[in-house]
Amino acid sequence: MRIRALAVAAIAGLFAFPAGAQPLFANPLDSAAGYRAARGDAPAATHRFRYEVTVTETGKAPVVSEAVFDIAPDWALYAKDGTAVLQDFRLNRQFELHDDSFTTLNGMASLVFRVMERQNRTYLGSVLSAVGADDMMSDCGSDAELGLSLPGAKSTSKVAVTNGADGAVIVTCDGREAGRFTAGSGAAPAALWPTLFNMTVMHPTLFKRVRESGAPPQSFATVTAMGDTTRATSYRLIAAEAGAVAYPLTDAMRNTTAAKFEELIGPGGAQLAIDAVAGTAQGGPPTLQSWGETLGGLMQTDPAAAGMLMLPSFNMFPELQCGAQQHPICALARGLNAMKATEPAPMALMEMSMAEQPGNADVAIKAMQTIMSSRHRDSPAAAGSFALVLMTFRRADIDKVKAAGLPTDIKALQAKALMALPYNVAYWTDAGDPLGQSYRWAEATLFYDVAHALPMPNAVKSNGALIGKRDVFANIRRDFPDAFLP
Repeated sequence: MRIRALAVAAIAGLFAFPAGAQPLFANPLDSAAGYRAARGDAPAATHRFRYEVTVTETGKAPVVSEAVFDIAPDWALYAKDGTAVLQDFRLNRQFELHDDSFTTLNGMASLVFRVMERQNRTYLGSVLSAVGADDMMSDCGSDAELGLSLPGAKSTSKVAVTNGADGAVIVTCDGREAGRFTAGSGAAPAALWPTLFNMTVMHPTLFKRVRESGAPPQSFATVTAMGDTTRATSYRLIAAEAGAVAYPLTDAMRNTTAAKFEELIGPGGAQLAIDAVAGTAQGGPPTLQSWGETLGGLMQTDPAAAGMLMLPSFNMFPELQCGAQQHPICALARGLNAMKATEPAPMALMEMSMAEQPGNADVAIKAMQTIMSSRHRDSPAAAGSFALVLMTFRRADIDKVKAAGLPTDIKALQAKALMALPYNVAYWTDAGDPLGQSYRWAEATLFYDVAHALPMPNAVKSNGALIGKRDVFANIRRDFPDAFLP
């Protein structure tokens, strides 16, 4: 709920995607029937590719298993080691299937992790290079382990492609093998390529050559090295079969994804997410009119309590314009400074939120002390804003927070804000951000998906926090088209 989210009207229409484009975000708590209805027709998978998979690691015995790819025009089912994963390219969702239930993730969750981790390794590589430790981290290893390189990035590693005596195409990087493949026969179905990209990680040059062959690979292998340990994963085609495998997400299967919010938010988190998306939390989502009536009534009895809700108000209703528009929030904003002498907490909340942008820890801590010494110390809006401030603090700043006797548990603060104001779309993206900072992108995207699924259409469209997420994800989708169907 950053304060910059209050001024986004000028860019509200920036991300208008063409009709039929794969959505960036979707409801993670929908039913199987709901997902099937959203995608429309579900053509059967007509191609099955069975691969023997052998993993060989230095000093260990080889491990052999089987991977099965069922490929449809716009979805694929990948089964290996007892796990079945449905990649739905039309919905941009991934489903892990069980006997009578499933969990679902944003279809870009794994890709976003790989991109962010690749950026992190690029940064770490530059730091190591600056201190003369270039050999500790190479582009070769990062590209092979994450299966991608960053567009426009300059690399000192040398990639070469040669042909082996057995007809295999061999990719080497800095003189070490990164992988190889042998071309198969026949034309591969279009959905095989994003399935391979998402489910089997290989050096980007190797993937490029495999795809350019146009045929399902007869075999392919990836090689990664960490110090003296080398890990090779090889796939050998056992059978390429025609068939008619039905779309595997059936209406009888239960969506159990909400259970993850019990851990991520805390006790009651699962039901909160379910009710917020369904629009049944707290009697239903507020409208501009009903929220105005709520604030108007509160202004009559406790203006300061209403003042503590000013930032959430603009986040839920970014269409608010305090000019010709007469809304209780406008009168509240005009009187905030005058209230400071007797009720300092509302203005302190604004000062704390503004201090987050330049990273002014001392101002933010002082403002939170003011709030905590007032009768509004339990304000969920203060909890949500202080959680954002804490995310920007360095260790020395956290020490100051502890010395001041202020809370430091970001998760608990954000849970408090979500429980009280579940229709504030920015609180959901805010709760996902610490997970993203910890590279837990599968979980972070769950929060982003919920934010976009809330029954607050104007906020979803125009809130700056959500626009920012769509910006990042749209750029990643543009830069890594191999992860998607055209």
